[in-house]
Amino acid sequence: MATGNLINTVQEEDAQLATYRTLPHNLEAEQALLGAVLINNDALNQVATFLDYTHFYLPVHGRVFEAVLKMVERGQIASPVTLKHYFDHDDSLSEVGGAQYLARLAGSAVTIINAEHYGRAIYDLAMRRELISIGEEMV
Repeated sequence: MATGNLINTVQEEDAQLATYRTLPHNLEAEQALLGAVLINNDALNQVATFLDYTHFYLPVHGRVFEAVLKMVERGQIASPVTLKHYFDHDDSLSEVGGAQYLARLAGSAVTIINAEHYGRAIYDLAMRRELISIGEEMV
């Protein structure tokens, strides 16, 4: 798939399901947070205490976040360049554009000031999805 097709597909599927129900998510917040973390790993400190890779709606975003977290914990710098080899043979990242997607995430990040806000939004939406799942199990 070309860059962004996976994200467009998710948005199209959500539009088709809108008549029924769409799980809460914010792809832009996920992209903004990942971009902020990729351009300045210190932004990770603002969200690492409460945010986990499982909180991301798109699994590929969760994988990127997990990889950044692991690299930073090892004392390495996580950037599109250093993560490229990590995702070279990862089909999930190649579906959204591979290493170019990482560079696009970093390039589109405007500021790291709002990283905690983006992280809280992602976390809150993940909790809503979990509550919906629990409610569906109860029904």
